[in-house]
Amino acid sequence: MVLPIRFSRRLLPSIERLQAFESAARHLSITLAAQELNLTQSAVSRQIQELESQLGVVLFNRVRRRIELSAAGRKFRPQALRLLQQAEELVIQTITAANATSIFSIAVLPTFGSRWLIPRLSSFIALHPGISLNIATRDGPFDLAENALDTAIHYGAPSWPKATCRFLFNETVVPVASPLLLRREELQGLSGMEVLARAPLLHLSTRPRDWTVWFEHVADHSPTGLGHRLEHISSLISAAVSGLGVALAPKFLLEDELANGTLVILSDRQLPTQASYHLVVPDHDAQNPLTTSFYDWLTAQISLETHWKTL
Repeated sequence: MVLPIRFSRRLLPSIERLQAFESAARHLSITLAAQELNLTQSAVSRQIQELESQLGVVLFNRVRRRIELSAAGRKFRPQALRLLQQAEELVIQTITAANATSIFSIAVLPTFGSRWLIPRLSSFIALHPGISLNIATRDGPFDLAENALDTAIHYGAPSWPKATCRFLFNETVVPVASPLLLRREELQGLSGMEVLARAPLLHLSTRPRDWTVWFEHVADHSPTGLGHRLEHISSLISAAVSGLGVALAPKFLLEDELANGTLVILSDRQLPTQASYHLVVPDHDAQNPLTTSFYDWLTAQISLETHWKTL
C-alpha cells in the first residue's frame, strides 16, 4: 500500500531535531549538546521533546540530572546519524558541483578505486575541464538509476541488471609474501614453492577457490590447511605486508608493494582468473557521451599496462 505523501512527510523529522538528538546522544548531556550547537539548553530539550512526540517514543531516560538513551533511542541513533550524513553529503555535492559543467557519477570496487583508478583520474579530468566526479564504492550489482550513478566498474561475469557490460581486461593473480614472513626461521633458505607448501595462506572470502584453482594449475601439491580469511583485497594485501601469510592477489594492484620491496613474488607461475573487469553501461543512458569517453580513457590506460593485464 502506498502511503499518502502528506502522511509520510509529516513523519519526517527536521534536521534541527535530528541534530539536537544526535549531539545529546553522543555527549549524553543536554548542556554539552547546547554548547556544540550554539543553542540554549531549553532549546535543545524542546527539539528533543518535539522529536519524541513526533515519533511517539521516548528517546532518553531522565535519571536525576543525567540522561541515558532508552532502548528506542539506541535503535534510532544510527539511523539519525545516517540521515544527517546523507544531508551533509547532499549539501557538499551541491556546492562542489555548483560551478561544474557536468557531473559524472561512478561506482567502483573499493580496492580497485583506491589503488588503481583514483591515482590515474587526473588525466581523465584534464580531458573534461569543469567536470565534477562523484565516486562511490560498491561490491556488487545494483540498480544504477535508483542510486543516481552513471556507470560502474564491475569484476565478475558480464552480467548486470538493466545494463550492458563492456569488457576492460582479464586479471592475473600471483602469490606474494613479505620479507618479514620469509625471515621466519622455519622458512629461511626455502624456495618460493617450498614456502607455499609450509607457510600460512591468506584467503579472500569473496574468492574462496582461488588457492585451490592456483595449486591445481601450477603446482604438484595441495594447499596447506593453515591460514587466515579476509573479506577485502585491501585487507588481504595489508595482511601479506605484515607477514601474516602468503597472499594470492591481482598483480596490477600490487604495484607499490612490489616496487618498494614490501612484497615479493614467490613464483612466476601466474594464473588468469575466470572473471574479468567490465564497465557497466545502463540501458536507460547508453548514449551518455561521458560514459563513452570514460570507457575510451580506461581502455587507453589499460593498453599502456599490458604487462599485468594478461599472460
